[in-house]
Amino acid sequence: MNGTRTEDRLKASRPPSRYPCWGKDPVNAVFIRAPRITDIGADVETLAVFEDRPVLVRQKNMLACSFHPELVGETRLHAYFLDMVTEAKAAS
Repeated sequence: MNGTRTEDRLKASRPPSRYPCWGKDPVNAVFIRAPRITDIGADVETLAVFEDRPVLVRQKNMLACSFHPELVGETRLHAYFLDMVTEAKAAS
């Protein structure tokens, strides 16, 4: 991640439906001075893309996100994170 480059304030309503945490409905994502994900390693999974750039990635038990789902009442990312916690607890 590059924390020195920032996104302009914008709202996106593109449905990244091919990604596991969204389902079929569009996502309303708010970007406010968000870090830009510029490099992705081989073991990093891209979970969401906006304007051909990754905005949500996962590596093992870690998530990195370039937007603020909580500002618009978007709870699917939080639910996805809780599912990750549940899976990790079950595996241990």
